[in-house]
Amino acid sequence: MPLPKQDLTFSFGFGGTEQKTDEKVLPLGSPKELANIRSPRTGVIAKRYGIEPATTDTVDGSIGELKRIMGIGQKLLATTLSATGVRNWKTLGLASNGDPLASSLIDAGELDPDEKVTQPAVPRAWVDDQGIGVDASGLVFVVDMAIGQSQTCYAYEDGDAASGKVGVSIVDSKTGAVLYKNSQVVAAGTGARKHYVYAVPSSNTFVVVATGYLLGAVSVRLVSTAGVLATTDVDVLINANHAWDATMIGNTLIIAYRTAAATTLGVSKYTVTSTSLGSVSTSAAIAMFAGPVNVAVAEPRSDADTTVVILINEASFGLTGVSVTLSSLAVSTAQWVINATIRTMNHLTGARHGSGTAFVVIFELANATDYLVNIMCATVASIGAAATGTVKTIAYGSYLCSKPRLAAQGSTVPIMAQLPFFLVGHLSKSGSSAYGNQHGRFLFALKDTGTAFTADVVASFLVGDADLPPTVAGALCLPSIAAGLPNPDRYLSPVTEFSCAQVRAQQRIVDEGGSKAIEGVCALRFSVDEKDRHAAAEDKGTLLIPGGFLSLFDGSRVTENGFLLKPEIVNVVASNGSGSLPNNGTFVVVCVFVYVDGAGQVHRSGPSEPYTATTGATDDTLTAHIRAHIPTTKRLFSIETYRTEDAGTILYLADHYANGASRNASSPYQVELTGTDATLIESTPLGQQSGILSNEQPTCPIAIEANGRRVLVVSGGNRHAVMQSKDRLSLEGCSFIARQDRRIANHGEIVALTTAGERWAALKKNRAFIASGDGADDLGQGDTLSEFEAHPNVGVGCADPRSIVKTSIGTVLRSENGFHVIDPGGGITFIGSGVEDFKDFTVRSSAYIAKRNEAIFLLQDGPRLVLSLHQTDQGVQHRWSIDDEDDSAEAYGDLAVVDGLLYAAGEKRGDTNPYSLHVEDIGGYRDQGTLPIEMRVTTGWIDIDRNRLRFVKIFGESFGVHSLRVRMAYGNRDEWKYDKTFASSEATREDTDGYRIEIRPKRQKVRTVKIEITEVLTEPSRGPELTKLVLGLGMKGGTKPLSGARRK
Repeated sequence: MPLPKQDLTFSFGFGGTEQKTDEKVLPLGSPKELANIRSPRTGVIAKRYGIEPATTDTVDGSIGELKRIMGIGQKLLATTLSATGVRNWKTLGLASNGDPLASSLIDAGELDPDEKVTQPAVPRAWVDDQGIGVDASGLVFVVDMAIGQSQTCYAYEDGDAASGKVGVSIVDSKTGAVLYKNSQVVAAGTGARKHYVYAVPSSNTFVVVATGYLLGAVSVRLVSTAGVLATTDVDVLINANHAWDATMIGNTLIIAYRTAAATTLGVSKYTVTSTSLGSVSTSAAIAMFAGPVNVAVAEPRSDADTTVVILINEASFGLTGVSVTLSSLAVSTAQWVINATIRTMNHLTGARHGSGTAFVVIFELANATDYLVNIMCATVASIGAAATGTVKTIAYGSYLCSKPRLAAQGSTVPIMAQLPFFLVGHLSKSGSSAYGNQHGRFLFALKDTGTAFTADVVASFLVGDADLPPTVAGALCLPSIAAGLPNPDRYLSPVTEFSCAQVRAQQRIVDEGGSKAIEGVCALRFSVDEKDRHAAAEDKGTLLIPGGFLSLFDGSRVTENGFLLKPEIVNVVASNGSGSLPNNGTFVVVCVFVYVDGAGQVHRSGPSEPYTATTGATDDTLTAHIRAHIPTTKRLFSIETYRTEDAGTILYLADHYANGASRNASSPYQVELTGTDATLIESTPLGQQSGILSNEQPTCPIAIEANGRRVLVVSGGNRHAVMQSKDRLSLEGCSFIARQDRRIANHGEIVALTTAGERWAALKKNRAFIASGDGADDLGQGDTLSEFEAHPNVGVGCADPRSIVKTSIGTVLRSENGFHVIDPGGGITFIGSGVEDFKDFTVRSSAYIAKRNEAIFLLQDGPRLVLSLHQTDQGVQHRWSIDDEDDSAEAYGDLAVVDGLLYAAGEKRGDTNPYSLHVEDIGGYRDQGTLPIEMRVTTGWIDIDRNRLRFVKIFGESFGVHSLRVRMAYGNRDEWKYDKTFASSEATREDTDGYRIEIRPKRQKVRTVKIEITEVLTEPSRGPELTKLVLGLGMKGGTKPLSGARRK
């Protein structure tokens, strides 16, 4: 008797890759794996599109290496790196086929060639506050740091007594726990204690070098958590002016110094190990033109350097240099003049760079007025050569806060890291004598444009009221020439991440259980690795880009968002000119910087500190001298100057200095105030007087999010708080509100921000915090933004900020437990079972393509993951698939979506041009121009309950020549017992469009079956679209027909 028949039909359009559930217990008909597929229509699977090199590959020589891409509107914004290390922003428009137009390649900035914008070179910058365990009797004035294998050593000057002393504190680099402290590694002596600390390579032992307790001697100490391991002193007096410097090249300590002979130079070296300082070698006396006033050892290019360059400042001969051979300390190049005209300088430092003998010299031009000290730079093409071109001023009213930092050379080191970075302090000035309230530190990068060096601000730190340099007896305590400059650590791993210790202004000594610690020391840290960056936020047709500071892309150029600093009025001079001001009057003057971006938004800085000025009996004009400060990336901006009427209190707009403020002006801007009081009081009053809050900007933002009405940001200086912007409904540029942050103290640092519906989410590594509502108005009132409350889903946070992508079902991200979605109601649901095997892979980039309702995730050292979303009667369903391109063009790159097209800037393995731009070729079905794409479907084990397997039918539609390889395994054994390849021509036509492949297996008595369908191609083809899989069963006697649920 024939067996009863029953067909099991499985739709290819539902279900996806499933890795968390064992394939033996998957729901009947659910696939185990989908690879290289997309779903063009409900119930259908088809091949994904290919990834092709974009047309801009033909002009990659002018683009340089692509490091990062972002999409907005019809444009791609890319960051590129030239062969000489210059980092530029580029914009690319779209051709009709979706490829970027090579002809539309422009500099995002369009400055003159000598004003090329190369910022920001720091994808991420942050501040690590340290509670350093000390036995200091007073505050810390100067601090240096070095990072060993797992420990960090801080060397500090105890500034309580005029004589001072040098102490150390060694802490665990991960936990910050104090492991060792000694307040007097070098005993108190005379004058400020110039000191450095270096890590002995591959150890947790450190070398401290300081002006010693012996007058003019240099003391060397080898320290570890075991205590002081070795001590010695350089026995050549160097006089009380501290004309000496030091550096480490590998495990060789170099000290250069002015000798007691006054007109000679000495060089000593130690070959240091983790247990010994070794014996000292000292050069013969090196003759100088005259007596060195300042001595500096240029920082090495790498530990393989064999020549030491020493810089000397002499009052009669200016800036000079001498070089010695490292092995013998013999003079290799006798003293030569680098620049003879600059003879008075404070701090002097330098660094070698590039592949030859070029180096750069950085110094402070001395000035008796501290806020007029300028930082200058001289470039030298080779040892023995004079400075190239004009010595350039790179910062005004500033002081050096560190030596330059140079990463090791090598093919694995980004070119950016091979050029000098250094810290600069801005000395805030307000009025003729008072100091202002916006002191801060700024990271500068020197870059070679091919014809000259440029200096750019690439990060801002510690800007604000709390960061005034510390004082001694009311006098500002700035680093003196005797105090030396902190060393940015040269041995931190990876080499693209650097640190430099600095001293905050507000310090206090705390005593917990008899253990003293000083709060106020911090490590400023920054990364030049493009992989260590966070996503930009789209806001009002612009992109806000976090990094060393908040940048703005307005569709045509990239600048800093708003202004890094407020203007500062240095002086207001009264004169008898052509004005109409009242004689013998008293006026208050304030100014504001103004800039209009390409999107029409008006950006205003906060107002300057008020300056009170008077006119004499014959004066009718006031001229405000508005100080230039840290360089800006804006080509032109305006200055609004406000004043009161005579003896008045309300500030009115008195002058608009339109587009007259050129970038990096070398002297204060001068604005004349001449109008009558009667005319003045008819103009616009300064908004801040009516309670409008000042416009602020975050320092080194690490995370940002926008929802159309508000922007939230996390500063790298306070990674436990969320800062809110002012309302974004106006045409004003994006600015932020100070001191109305939402603090989230527990569960570590905030790593990312996002939105889901009307809710905000602040994400830490292992916890999510949800808030709702809106922020304050411009008066700081009506703040309805709630506190961020911990989500009850414990252990779910954000492992990769770059995995965050907004989709139609909510915001998807990767946590340490796999992929989750935050829905618009604030709920968090696990959706990562389909790609469980990849839950620990780092996501390099992600993107959502709304037209296809799918999200794509690029993995480091892994495939692309695709999350497809489908609307069904039961709501939106999700499905995972895998793009298993073995030679991925996007393995470590970025994704950007422009007009529904997917772009990728990535690293193609084995490519000679590893950072080229690739585009998803819609309608194309090949990778890299020639590689065919083969889709694959594998089911789980299908339980047919001891019935007979009569046939297997695969239904679909052919759109190109292809073959399908079908393999089957039986009885829960992973052995392919059936294996046959079918050409598309062998398929049976079902109707005018469809086709089927039919298999009549010889083995029919099976309990379970697993089926794999793989496309086989010899050349690229669109191939088939598949709709369903049908299993024909013969029902054995005594068994019941499979239920609808089992049949699926």
